[in-house]
Amino acid sequence: NLGYGITGSSGGNWVDLTADLSAYSGPVLLGFRYWTDGAVSEIGFMIDDISVSGYPVDGAETDAGWTFAPSGGFRVTTGTETTLKSHYYVLEYRTYKGYDYGLKVGPYYFGYLNDPDRGNWVDHFAYQDGLLINYWDTSQTDNNTGLHPGQGLLLPVDAHPQTLYRVDGVRWRNRIQTYDATFSLEKTDGIPNIHHNSLLSPVPSLPAVSVFDDTKSWYDPTNPLGSVITPNTGTKVTIQSISALGGFMQIQVAPLK
Repeated sequence: NLGYGITGSSGGNWVDLTADLSAYSGPVLLGFRYWTDGAVSEIGFMIDDISVSGYPVDGAETDAGWTFAPSGGFRVTTGTETTLKSHYYVLEYRTYKGYDYGLKVGPYYFGYLNDPDRGNWVDHFAYQDGLLINYWDTSQTDNNTGLHPGQGLLLPVDAHPQTLYRVDGVRWRNRIQTYDATFSLEKTDGIPNIHHNSLLSPVPSLPAVSVFDDTKSWYDPTNPLGSVITPNTGTKVTIQSISALGGFMQIQVAPLK
């Protein structure tokens, strides 16, 4: 901080702050500044019970005549804020055609990093085609699930949210976890020839999941960074059919009965 500031989070608790103003005389413009990382956008901060030389000049409970500049970002609050935010499901039918052909041939994993002769070798695998359902939550400003596990601005709903593990018992990274996120009428392909540190660690094929019901949990607490908490709105999406050549999918979107 710049000398008298508070660094980090207060954890939702009030923190006392005192600054020495003895070096200033005459009219003094006193202000507060919120300075944060350019890559992070949090809720901000709140101020109450401001006093100078022991004389209170402001309390949020009463109007003390403070003027808030339109561009300053400050306003009077009771400490409890309620706003309405929009929530959507965004559905995409992903096929191995056109631009999406890259889903089949593009993904790869460096599986031989322990081998100095094959460290730059990769195993290729395919992200599964099918219906990709994304949860769009405008109450969030980013997809940093490290700060808010299971919640983000726009996150895919994994049709197979259960955590996948390597043969050494360690959780696969999310590049692998989400390969089978799509809903479909067909079982997943699995990844039979993938390695980690030169050790074959196949990912098994899993049964098809053709129905999305957001009253059920699609969040796995053992993989909080790679699964999503849905809002339990009673929305149901059912895949009814896929054309013979795979270019057309018929779905039904309806509330649960």
